[in-house]
Amino acid sequence: MKRHTYINVLLDNFEAVKIVYERENCLIKDVIECLFEQSLISATVKNIYEESAEYQQVLNIEIAEIKNLANYLSTPYISTQHGVKGESHQSVVFVAADNYSTPNVRMHSFFELWSKNTFSLPEFEDLFYSYSKIIMEVEAKLGMKISDLTAETHNKNEANKKLLAEYSNQVLNTYRDNKLFEALLKDDFTAYLAKSTVSNAKNIFKISKIEGILTAYKLFYVGCSRARKNLVIVVDKTKINKFENEFKAKLISTGFEIQGFPMQEPPTV
Repeated sequence: MKRHTYINVLLDNFEAVKIVYERENCLIKDVIECLFEQSLISATVKNIYEESAEYQQVLNIEIAEIKNLANYLSTPYISTQHGVKGESHQSVVFVAADNYSTPNVRMHSFFELWSKNTFSLPEFEDLFYSYSKIIMEVEAKLGMKISDLTAETHNKNEANKKLLAEYSNQVLNTYRDNKLFEALLKDDFTAYLAKSTVSNAKNIFKISKIEGILTAYKLFYVGCSRARKNLVIVVDKTKINKFENEFKAKLISTGFEIQGFPMQEPPTV
């Protein structure tokens, strides 16, 4: 009887959400609010979306736009960089490019990391999500974004400097055996602890670098996996000159043939 009652209550909850969802001019934030009111999500989940500046523009998008996007993706007229799940082509040309706005894509930084290290997507995602959680915790205790720190709120605020130093040491200890952290983030934390300036503070607890590289990793994987027979990767040589030999060696070891420029000779001493 209790189970039957619970199912009926749950059905009523979803029906209430459905009514809001189908309402004309319904916004994403309206659905989230309704999900909370019907006890289908917790206050913690609701606050993640409502209190994050990154989600503000998304929350004000009408549900109708999401429906239109879903309908388009189910029957697309062209292939986008994400394409359709399972879509493949006889030949694929992947043109490597960076984007520092939205979406945040750091393809050449990914190439450098990939050329010099061996790692998997789950390893990278583990670092990204755990590090993101720490950033949220630090900014909650500071009461502001790291990027909003000023000389007044950092250099002249010993409590904030102490908090950042404590978390910096915690992060260095937590990720002391993590090769991805050492390659991407360790130097920034070491620099801050050596010299606690506001400019150094803004380089720590920052997600944009690894977020952009992770996005590039996923795009590169998706792009390459779409080719059934021929795969061509076009790279701007000027963007890889600092790690050109390592990059070429990585491509060759992966099975690529390199055209356009020879391997550089190592400098003579």
